[in-house]
Amino acid sequence: MHEDPTFGRMNTLFGIALDAWVTIDRECDMTFEVIGGQAQLTLGHRAGSLQLVMDEAGLAKLIDVAQQTLGRLSTAA
Repeated sequence: MHEDPTFGRMNTLFGIALDAWVTIDRECDMTFEVIGGQAQLTLGHRAGSLQLVMDEAGLAKLIDVAQQTLGRLSTAA
């Protein structure tokens, strides 16, 4: 049993939780901006996009996880 009372609970904003799935392939548009010390990555285009906003530490973590995932994906093929 976990001691953390929030374990397994999804964060909400005024009771609304959001979960999103995105399929990214070679054709997916990807752009970025750096604004006020934050990286803003946009996947997709105006008609349908996902935006990720993170600080430098968050971006470094994303890159690390993506590199690990790419290594596993390459060996799984």
